[in-house]
Amino acid sequence: EGFESGTTPTGWTRSGTASSSYNWKVSTKSAHSGSYSYVFDSWNSSKGKTGILVSAPITISSSGMVLSFWLKTPTGGELSVYVSTDGGATYLSNPLDTNIVSLTDWTEFIYQLDSYVGQSISLVFYSVSNWGDGDAFHYLDDVVIREPVSCARPINLSVVNLSQTSATINWTVAMEGDRLLRLY
Repeated sequence: EGFESGTTPTGWTRSGTASSSYNWKVSTKSAHSGSYSYVFDSWNSSKGKTGILVSAPITISSSGMVLSFWLKTPTGGELSVYVSTDGGATYLSNPLDTNIVSLTDWTEFIYQLDSYVGQSISLVFYSVSNWGDGDAFHYLDDVVIREPVSCARPINLSVVNLSQTSATINWTVAMEGDRLLRLY
């Protein structure tokens, strides 16, 4: 989900103690790709207020499936990510990552979902405002559940010895791409 429709995706919900003006919402403030991302406003929301974003449920049909998403949390307080197996009603016992803070650049998170095969899961993004300074927001973009990458991506491509009938192409291989990668 890249949020490029500019509206809340079907089946996604938001709750928490932050006012609707500051809770998770689709925005053009910053995006990993495209023009839109989901944003929690810790800048204007009082310290300790929460924003809870729950994805639409999806069934994990086979082993090898992975979840990936991109986050940026420059000065916006604590962000935690959970899995819910009951549509978001409960999730605290299934953390994927907690206390995510101070990500000044977009960072990809990747998780294997083998322990949820055959179950319907929702993702829960749980933000706590610190009423921060600077870029005090939580940004979420490009949420995908997919098959794992089967081969590494080439990076640092160069073309040399170019002629009308041939060329030499060189590259290096990235582990999962040319980006900061956190694999869980």
